[in-house]
Order: sequence, then C-alpha cells, then structure tokens
Amino acid sequence: DVDKDAIDSAETSARLNTLPDTITFEVSDFRQRPPQPADIVLANLTGGMLTSSAGAIAPLVRPGGQLILSGFDHTEVDGVVAAFPAFSEQRRLSEDNWIALELTPLS
Repeated sequence: DVDKDAIDSAETSARLNTLPDTITFEVSDFRQRPPQPADIVLANLTGGMLTSSAGAIAPLVRPGGQLILSGFDHTEVDGVVAAFPAFSEQRRLSEDNWIALELTPLS
C-alpha cells in the first residue's frame, strides 16, 4: 500500500489474528516498484485503477495463485473482469453495490 497508516493497520490485524510470519507488509507503489510475485495478491482499488493497472497487477500472481479484487462497484465489474483475460472468475461477492472478485490464473 502507498499509505503507511493502512500498512500499520494491516500489521496490527495480522498480529491480532495470528497470521503466518510469511506475510510481508510494506509501503510501496506497485506501479513504480513491483513486488515479487505472490500466491495471493489483494488489490482494493477503484474499477478505473484496476482496469488501467491490470497489466502491472496480473504478473504479480504466481501460477496456481489467487487474485482478489475489490473496491469497485457493480457498474464497473464487467470492465474489471475484461481487463484480466488470463484469469478465471472463481467467486463474486457483493455488499450493497460493492463487488469483490476471486480470480485464478488460467493454466
């Protein structure tokens, strides 16, 4: 995340929920300094940001991994899904008008 407060909150949550030590949190912008590919990639961004950054986000997911996308509304879902053609939709969740997708890379 680019927001230190968001990272601090995530670290606190990880400690409270006794998550594995293998989770790494850092203040960074994936567009300027991409992290290493991971088994699970979470992207809580607007639909516009997801679609415009899909080319930078997709390679961050290891083969067999998961991509969780959220932070966009129901009017943006088709564009977001279309921006990730190398992925298969496994699950779609909604709350009010907000959408979250679980995607996996196509083999």
